[in-house]
Amino acid sequence: MALRVFEAFAGIGAQATALNRLGADYEIVGISEWMVDAVICYDAIHHFGKEAIEIPSYEEQMEYLSKYDFSRDSVRKTNLNLLDRGVVEQLYVANKRSKNYGSISQLKGELMPKCDLLIYSFPCQDLSTGGNGKGMKKGSGTRSSLLWEIERLLRELHALDKLPYYLLMENVKTMLCDAFKEDLKAFLEFLESIGYQNDAPMVLNALDF
Repeated sequence: MALRVFEAFAGIGAQATALNRLGADYEIVGISEWMVDAVICYDAIHHFGKEAIEIPSYEEQMEYLSKYDFSRDSVRKTNLNLLDRGVVEQLYVANKRSKNYGSISQLKGELMPKCDLLIYSFPCQDLSTGGNGKGMKKGSGTRSSLLWEIERLLRELHALDKLPYYLLMENVKTMLCDAFKEDLKAFLEFLESIGYQNDAPMVLNALDF
């Protein structure tokens, strides 16, 4: 049976690409992504030439897309009415074909498909050396604090007896630095409280891959 995978903070689907390169037997049962360009790129990379999607009227496309929050700059919600009609159509097709559940903040455990592996590469901007070091503290409102949406989601899935068997978190090396270690420790302790066993974080050099 294929491994059922859900990609949160999916971006353009780097994790799915890695699974492909490993020759893994898997199925993406859903993704969560709110960046317009990322959703469209995900579809182009992973579904090009595959399943055709019936395209309804512009009004019907807009009605469907209005159920989700999308962004062009990763900071604020985009007004769909300001998008070119061609982009709206691309986004409609991409969202349908990629099984996108939209922004992580909108995703509810009861609606999320059951999966074996949940991958979450949450935003790194507030952790990376190129950012302002705002961090990922719970309730801080930073982009990196969206990690705690995963806590909320896992609590909901736990209550529904739908927890994934495996979790994979990926981010930048600075997540392990002294400034953020207490936040990471708190998150890992939460995982243990709902039954997960944490491996020691691994630091990988991209040059090796």
